[in-house]
Amino acid sequence: MIIRVPKNNLPDSPDSDDLIHELVEIGKVSPGTAPNGGSHFLKQANGRAREIGQSLSELGGLDLMVAARGAIQSWLGRSAAHELEAAWTGVGEWQE
Repeated sequence: MIIRVPKNNLPDSPDSDDLIHELVEIGKVSPGTAPNGGSHFLKQANGRAREIGQSLSELGGLDLMVAARGAIQSWLGRSAAHELEAAWTGVGEWQE
C-alpha cells in the first residue's frame, strides 16, 4: 500500500512517509481489535504512536502531524483519527 500525504509546504521526507505508513499499520490492527476494545493507538502501541508523533513534529512541526492525522482518517476512519489525537496529546505542538 502506498500512502500519499499532501505536502503543501511540508518537508519532502521519505522518513515522514515511512512513519505515517507505520501509523496506518498500527491502526489497521486497531479499531475494536485491541483487547478490551479501543485501539492500539491508545493501548499497546500508545508509546510507539507518541514516538512517531514526536518524530513527525521534529520533521515538519504541527503541519506534518495534521497531515498524518488526515491520512489516518482517510485510510482508517474518524474513530482511529480521534484515538490518534488522544494518543498525541502533549506531543510537540499537538493539543487535543
